Amino acid sequence: MVQSRQPQNWTHLPLIIKDLINDRIFNFKHNNTNNLNTINDMITVNDLKFVPQLHGGIGAKLNTKAKLTLSIQAGHGLYSTPHENGLEPESYSHFEVAILNTLGEFVTHKFINCGEDTVAGWVSRPVINNLIYQLDR
Repeated sequence: MVQSRQPQNWTHLPLIIKDLINDRIFNFKHNNTNNLNTINDMITVNDLKFVPQLHGGIGAKLNTKAKLTLSIQAGHGLYSTPHENGLEPESYSHFEVAILNTLGEFVTHKFINCGEDTVAGWVSRPVINNLIYQLDR
């Protein structure tokens, strides 16, 4: 339960300020505000639609608000865990990830350490979720 604390000089605040503060406290307590982005509104790996790919595994892509495309792939021959095809997306714990700009150029290295490669390998779900958050807010 969230405990609200009133300002020390609560009695000296103009009524309009008191009302605004009370509204904010009420909205925060009841998670009923339209101008706050909550973690529940965030897109995650679990929300993406993975489809079969020509490489035999699965893949999903997300066009982000940052005007970048996030490509997430898994399967045999890819940097994923497990390293096999034919599995449901929930079966994979790590994925191969690429980030491309609007020209189709790889910019993965600007967001994830991928060494000399254009893609990042064995990227965990929490890291992907953080990328989505950073690129899609």
